[in-house]
Amino acid sequence: MRKLLVLGLVAGLIFNLMGPVQAGKKKKKKKKPVAVEQQFFLHDNACDEENTLSLQDGPDNSCWYVDTGPAYTAFEQAGLLTREDLGQSWSAIEAVPLTLDTSKPITGEISTSSGKCLVDGAPCSPAGLGAGQATLEVYIFGEKDGEEIELGTFAEDFVIAPGDVHTSTIEIEIDAALEKAQLATLRVLTFLHGAAVGHGVIELEDPASFVTIPSFVKK
Repeated sequence: MRKLLVLGLVAGLIFNLMGPVQAGKKKKKKKKPVAVEQQFFLHDNACDEENTLSLQDGPDNSCWYVDTGPAYTAFEQAGLLTREDLGQSWSAIEAVPLTLDTSKPITGEISTSSGKCLVDGAPCSPAGLGAGQATLEVYIFGEKDGEEIELGTFAEDFVIAPGDVHTSTIEIEIDAALEKAQLATLRVLTFLHGAAVGHGVIELEDPASFVTIPSFVKK
């Protein structure tokens, strides 16, 4: 009887000691998905390297693609080259994978300008060489379940004059069936063409070009 009493006291003591320790442990709060609009800036990373999308803006040297215009339109219409061949592709290097929020559209601003030539290091066309009607097409892609799918497209025709920088305001509705779709990658394709001559620059610095993707992140 005395042994049982001693064991009961010991068990009670252990329980009393463990109780405060267990009570002192805080349960980790589960991170909940929060709707955000993630802004991806276009970067060229030098004209001969892969273009990227980043959450950070930064210094860029935009490249002048001198053949954009009537030649690009003719190549595509003749079936010689595709938009993928002629356009510029920009791939996300951060914030992927991402979870889509289809309650808001994809938005953004992509600016275009004309090239400037140099003669002995001095600009021979400080105002930019381009003029005429240009067309900008924008395609947004993401990889879902191992396959790249098209999230939406945007196109705008506009007239450019020498020295002009044109900003296209993008708005692309996302298919509601893609709500909370998990995208392993994000890619933007820009295709600049049309009748304008010399208008072959995606402006990245002044002003910056970007797309904004509505998505869910855990916070």
